[in-house]
Amino acid sequence: MSGEVKTKKRHRDGAGYSVPGAAAEVGVSAKVLRTAIALQQVQTIEFGNLVRVPKKEVKRLKEVFGE
Repeated sequence: MSGEVKTKKRHRDGAGYSVPGAAAEVGVSAKVLRTAIALQQVQTIEFGNLVRVPKKEVKRLKEVFGE
């Protein structure tokens, strides 16, 4: 052994953002984003209790909010 430690990737690149992560990327609060999700203004992907915002949706929101 050479002493190198291999780390495993714990997420897929295509899994999207968590709600707080997407909110930070867009520049709004997580509460505002959750409200928009509840009003079905933002597309999400749900895996059981886990809610993810797809990267293409974050890109669209950034264009809407002018970032």
